[in-house]
Amino acid sequence: MKACAACRRKFTERRQAAPCAECSHRPPRLFLQSLPAWRLWMAVCTQWRTGFGGLVGLDYSAMYRVAETLNVQITPQVLEKIQLLELDTLTDRKKAGDDD
Repeated sequence: MKACAACRRKFTERRQAAPCAECSHRPPRLFLQSLPAWRLWMAVCTQWRTGFGGLVGLDYSAMYRVAETLNVQITPQVLEKIQLLELDTLTDRKKAGDDD
């Protein structure tokens, strides 16, 4: 994250430890049951379908192929988590104006 890199740099320059444990930008804790979805997301987060307006959504054909290669079973729960990550990414990009 850009915020984390800037913060670490600032505290490194001051020769102090960054207060990462209390930071609101700290990523959430990954639960064991979410690990298959996270592994799959990390492997397919570059597999986007694009249009004239920018990102449209994940390439699900590629996602299923990668899941097969990684031996990750796409259960309804895994699919729902991937779709939430996809929606979050698309929403963040819209807010940032990256697909204008």
